Amino acid sequence: MSQYQLNCPHCDGAFSLDRSAITSAQWSCPYCGKKSLLQKTEDGIRVRGILHESVSAVPISIDSQNDKPAENQSIAQESRSLSDYIAEIDQPEPPSTEIHSTDQIQEAPDEVTFEKLVQQAENAAKNHLLPLFNSLSRQVLDRNPLEGRIYACRARLIEEADGFASTIWATPLWYLYTPRQKSARLIQHFFALNTALQFIDDPIKGDLCTSIGRLLVRQAVDHLTEKAELRCAGRWFGKTFKGRYRKADLREAQDFCDAVSRIDASICPQGYQWIQQSVRYSASQLNRKLQRALTRFPD
Repeated sequence: MSQYQLNCPHCDGAFSLDRSAITSAQWSCPYCGKKSLLQKTEDGIRVRGILHESVSAVPISIDSQNDKPAENQSIAQESRSLSDYIAEIDQPEPPSTEIHSTDQIQEAPDEVTFEKLVQQAENAAKNHLLPLFNSLSRQVLDRNPLEGRIYACRARLIEEADGFASTIWATPLWYLYTPRQKSARLIQHFFALNTALQFIDDPIKGDLCTSIGRLLVRQAVDHLTEKAELRCAGRWFGKTFKGRYRKADLREAQDFCDAVSRIDASICPQGYQWIQQSVRYSASQLNRKLQRALTRFPD
């Protein structure tokens, strides 16, 4: 077994190479790792040439040539430049047929969302969550300004907040208004109700007007009862009101009857009859004094 003492042409590192261990013409330096060519001479073996990493002096087989494009392709995918990504973003938009198909798929969820939004607004109105109702009602009316259910909720909330009493007949100046001024204030007050009756379904109109009539009577009873409680609170004895109304307590009932009698076809075209009937029926369920006071409508 013979050994050769050689030096690396790259790093000049000395090493010994066994003759029986030489199996190819390529040799890698154990120090720097670079490749060189080995050439046989009469005296032994010497390092003849230098193999660069980018150039291969050994012929490549057919199988390795077939495998190389796949390797190059994977390397190219990993080393993509910024311009390649920008080119993908700037690709043309899909055809109009694809856009129409996506719009058709999204139509059904939009309708479900709108109905759910209306239901949430109605639930907020029933629970008297006024800030939430204001927000939801605006969203509904932005999508469909002709949604009558929102106006119906507003009409109920107005009367539940004593709107008819506080802005119409219970004001100190009601008796000073002329008939034309009274009609103008009534039209302004029933704007939400008239709008709701214009857009909601016919079966719901009667229930809405009936509930409005009951609320008008409830406002009158609360206002007259408060007057009686204030009268009793000013006495030395018997400060608690026990339900016995006096003539002075029911004096403002005339203004209530005057305001209700003016609700005609010019004020509420589609619901004035239901409102007056509901007011008469609700007043008839009260005690005798309140019944007489709240049903004395002028001829």
